[in-house]
Amino acid sequence: MSDFNNAYTPPDISAILGTIDTSLRHKSKNGAARGYEKYHPSAFGKAQPLNALIQTPYGPVKMGDIKIGDEVCGIDGNINTVIQIHPQGTKSIYRISFTDGTTADCCADHLWEIDSVQLGFVKPKVLSTSYLIKNYLSPCGSRNFSVRLPKPIKMKNKYTGIITPYILGVILGDGCLRCGGVDFTTIDDNIVERIRSEIITGYEVKSRSYVQHRICKLGSTNLYNRELKRLGLKGLKTLERFIPNEYLYVREIDRWNLIQGLLDTDGTVSKFGHVSFSTSSPKMANQVKWLIESLGGICKIYLKPTKKLTNYICYIRHSESWRLFSLPRKVERAKLRPKKNEKRIIKNISLIGEQEAQCITVSNTDGLYLTDSCIVTHNCLRNMQYLRYMERGYINVEQAEQESKLTRLFDKGHNMHSRWAKYAENMGILRGYWECANPTCSKFDDSGVYIPEANMEKPRVYGRDNPIGCFKPTVCSCGCSKFEYHEVDVFEESLNFYGHCDMIWDFSNFSEDKFKGIKASFDKSLLPSGPIVVDMKTCNDYKFSSVLKKGPGLDYRIQLTIYANILPVEFGLLIYENKNNSEVAAYKIEKNTEAIYNLVKTQAKQMNEMVEMKLLPPPRPSNKDDYECSSCPFRKICHKSKIWADEDLTVKRKNFYGNLI
Repeated sequence: MSDFNNAYTPPDISAILGTIDTSLRHKSKNGAARGYEKYHPSAFGKAQPLNALIQTPYGPVKMGDIKIGDEVCGIDGNINTVIQIHPQGTKSIYRISFTDGTTADCCADHLWEIDSVQLGFVKPKVLSTSYLIKNYLSPCGSRNFSVRLPKPIKMKNKYTGIITPYILGVILGDGCLRCGGVDFTTIDDNIVERIRSEIITGYEVKSRSYVQHRICKLGSTNLYNRELKRLGLKGLKTLERFIPNEYLYVREIDRWNLIQGLLDTDGTVSKFGHVSFSTSSPKMANQVKWLIESLGGICKIYLKPTKKLTNYICYIRHSESWRLFSLPRKVERAKLRPKKNEKRIIKNISLIGEQEAQCITVSNTDGLYLTDSCIVTHNCLRNMQYLRYMERGYINVEQAEQESKLTRLFDKGHNMHSRWAKYAENMGILRGYWECANPTCSKFDDSGVYIPEANMEKPRVYGRDNPIGCFKPTVCSCGCSKFEYHEVDVFEESLNFYGHCDMIWDFSNFSEDKFKGIKASFDKSLLPSGPIVVDMKTCNDYKFSSVLKKGPGLDYRIQLTIYANILPVEFGLLIYENKNNSEVAAYKIEKNTEAIYNLVKTQAKQMNEMVEMKLLPPPRPSNKDDYECSSCPFRKICHKSKIWADEDLTVKRKNFYGNLI
């Protein structure tokens, strides 16, 4: 599509995209030719789904939320910078399963650094997923390929509470969170003495018996008790325990101390040096698993039912497993296990369907970074209802967790969302949340006065008090004129709906004066008088041709219709970009498009009524083999339902979902 005026209808959509075109031509300093190709470079590449989690120095972040300049964790333990982001559109996604129970999702072109003793590799080789699919099993059925583990990843956060990581580990392992004081049990004097050395001045450890101990300070408020309440831990049952994020995503030394506190108490070392950790809290079991992986180890969780509770046993392998303890007797026993370099072995590779994906290029020379596999969220309302029932305790379904993986990705291009957001920002039409770039922003009051003794908190964020955010501020109260853009939250409690819209565009303050000397390819009088919500998609040439013939996908129209009705905007704008040649197609999504929003509200009301009777809507997929079912965490319990054998299932699906089927 070389001519916007012919490509975009109705006229107001033509005017909107024409402003972008004019801005790009103005930026290219060449009025005779459009600047679109210059600012839309794109090509085929390796990719992961947008919901894959990337390990960063501040905790995991979704692939789709990664921006150029973001920091990510590398295999060597160092921190690297994202220098390019490459949207890849919708691609076939494969799930790589490892023998430790972890998984990673990627496309067929995705590259892996692979080792193979079976195939006689002298050193690791970089191989594509498509190659692995054909060769990961030998003719006799043995597994050929493995992936090395990262060194302990570096994180920048430091715990700031009163309770040290080791003491918190002891309390979570063998402490009593439902007691009046801060109590823990142990028969090991080493644990008691270490806690004594780490508690703050004025506190002491009193031993009530040979095994019962308490951190106390007579005659005043116990700050340790108050800190446990602040962390949300006080009063929790054993199966409800968890590790607060401010102790989970912290420096390496703090994570080592935390895991030592947990394993000194609830950890076990066999006579052969094998390490395990036991808890009845599924959340804490998976957090311990992440801790071990972040420190360069492997952890596999097994369930062991008992008469009262289910125990979650974490079997841990680490090349330096003795470092997981500080208790001398456990350290010595852990040293009995021969030291070896642990690896992840590829167990299986399977196609799971098509998803929108992208890849990133990082600053380190080996191109390696760390990622997590994710459970795909679907819009089957039966899935949503199961989730509600699980949260209420009606059902108990084991949820798959995100585990650390090693991947390698290369390509060239720019992230579509980031590019278009920058276009809109430069034109002065972008609304959103704007975070001050000054890390010391919170030390300035609203009048700009610097207060050295003020606590360091997050920088100011402008626009959160408005449902559609605000225009980019000129200057922050602290004097900084640089801001980072964040997408606007979209929330509607009655619909149980929460999401982030790509962009809000508002032409109310737009001026075409700066385009003097460049012939405008738009009519300003046709621009919308109020804000609009914008959603952007990338696709390959085949998909783009299909969009031109059939129009935008139903799922995208539903999502944008909901956004347009929840937010105070005039309408929605759905933009597709062909990543092969940067062609663009745009579609106006009215608030009442096909009465979608009314049907969504009706379904939400029905589902709320069903909750009281513990009923479920019919499944949206027509059969159990549908892609939408393949990654659903509730498929096992759902597929046992008699609804799938109901002769009237097709009618019931149509009656409930209507034209959203």
